[in-house]
Amino acid sequence: MSEDIKIRVVNVLQGKAKAEAEKKKLAPDDLVIVTTTIVNSFPQYHVEKIDGDPVSYLLKRIKT
Repeated sequence: MSEDIKIRVVNVLQGKAKAEAEKKKLAPDDLVIVTTTIVNSFPQYHVEKIDGDPVSYLLKRIKT
């Protein structure tokens, strides 16, 4: 299993990642963390909205 993490704006997402963002009702200009996990050759996407300042959000995320 491999994992890839990227920060993206919702309006540049495509395919299943975009569907995941739409399911969470995120705005096109929201900043998100997209985690892609490859399981049995199939990608699975997890989209997490970044609230506020991205650096502060990431620092809080690391501490918890």
